[in-house]
Amino acid sequence: MSATKPQPEEQDRLIREKTQQLFEDDEVAVETGPHKTFEQYLRETPAAPVPVWINAALWAAGALVLLLLLAALLRSGRSKSPPAAPSATGAIEVPGRHWQEIRVTANEIKNSGLHV
Repeated sequence: MSATKPQPEEQDRLIREKTQQLFEDDEVAVETGPHKTFEQYLRETPAAPVPVWINAALWAAGALVLLLLLAALLRSGRSKSPPAAPSATGAIEVPGRHWQEIRVTANEIKNSGLHV
């Protein structure tokens, strides 16, 4: 790493020379000739209808997507379980715990010393 850096002017000159070498051949590669317009391509290209089986498959896929969308919308409108409501004693039941019922009243929480 004992090589000295070139002066900024010399470095700029070297960069310009290298970019000219890199992009020199690009000008030759450009084709210059007659190009067709979009309207000419449209006139020359025949219109081919979509085969019946592809058309039917696309309609079936669209119907399936529509059915899945409707099913998702109908399911999202219904709740799975009603919200838990406190009983007459003030205890709240935790749904989904059938093996063990958990009932805690507000007085039991205050007396236990737990901070909620």
